Amino acid sequence: MKINKNIIILFLVIIVLVLAGTFLVKRKETRIFTSSEFIQIAVADKSYAYSYLQDGKWHINFNGKDSGVYDNGVANLAVSNKNYGFSYSGQDNFYYVNIKGKIYGPYSYVASVVVADNNYGISYSSNGQKYAMIKGKIYGPYDTIDSLSVSNKSYGFVYSQNNQWQVEINGETFGPYPDPIFYLSVSDNNYGFYYFKDGKIEVKIKDKVLGPYDAVNIISVSDNNYGFSYFDKDDKQWYVNIKEKIFGP
Repeated sequence: MKINKNIIILFLVIIVLVLAGTFLVKRKETRIFTSSEFIQIAVADKSYAYSYLQDGKWHINFNGKDSGVYDNGVANLAVSNKNYGFSYSGQDNFYYVNIKGKIYGPYSYVASVVVADNNYGISYSSNGQKYAMIKGKIYGPYDTIDSLSVSNKSYGFVYSQNNQWQVEINGETFGPYPDPIFYLSVSDNNYGFYYFKDGKIEVKIKDKVLGPYDAVNIISVSDNNYGFSYFDKDDKQWYVNIKEKIFGP
């Protein structure tokens, strides 16, 4: 019986593709890490980092390369395209921060670590008081530090002093406000945060104030955009505001 040559060629091509696909799949490696601790992952457009426990030691992997081995757990892992940072506890029971291989500390506690390609921020406790450090410059002491945010050219953080809350953004201070402020976001040329006023919440996006709202959740900004979610108690629904375009309920 004669067999069409085209069918034979097609059959051979399919076999080659299957074998090649099998080879490529086998080339993908999956590692299994056994740990009862919290494994952290952080990503940027061109970078990634994760922590893992192996043989009783903690490791930080940044873009496929081991960037440190630690006896105790790591926390506050953050990455940008060209930078990374995290905190860890030492054998002396103090806390330290690693910003791309440079060590800062010791601290009584580290609350947050944030990074940009050319900037970084650390909020920490020392001798019972709270501080923020932005690219080596220390701010404080304060009663509380919250909502630390940085970009390449900007920084911002929320702090409280004598039961009054204030926001500092690039050396400019906003407030005081009588209630906590939990959300702050900065970019090189923009910023956003909220505050309570007359039982409602207003959102400040650089040169404009939006609201009032019954409740506000996450705020995020870029140089030319902003977004946040808010709650309307009259219809009991949540909405999303993206540069004054409303989505929802």
